[in-house]
Amino acid sequence: MDLNNIINNVIEYKYLSTKKDLVHIGYGIDNNYVRCAATSMVSFYLNNKNRNFSFYIITNNLSNENKDKFRSLAEKYKFNVFIYEIRQDFFLYITTKGLLVNSNVF
Repeated sequence: MDLNNIINNVIEYKYLSTKKDLVHIGYGIDNNYVRCAATSMVSFYLNNKNRNFSFYIITNNLSNENKDKFRSLAEKYKFNVFIYEIRQDFFLYITTKGLLVNSNVF
């Protein structure tokens, strides 16, 4: 597999006014974990108001409704959210010693 072709699409919601004191945080999620990831993002923001945040989401098949929720959060709290939509077949090349389903990855 060509690792350069894993990402299908990148969605950027950029609302930061400065990169000073920037913290980068990543999530690997599916539609079932959006509420938890969003809660975590807001918690980071509310408990660290002296910092700026860029959040990175790796996913495949995130609904448009959930993408819009992340956009709304980024706009409201003035942080960045980058959504990386990866190819589903990428997971076929992960070597495991047992059963692995997509939800295990996210």
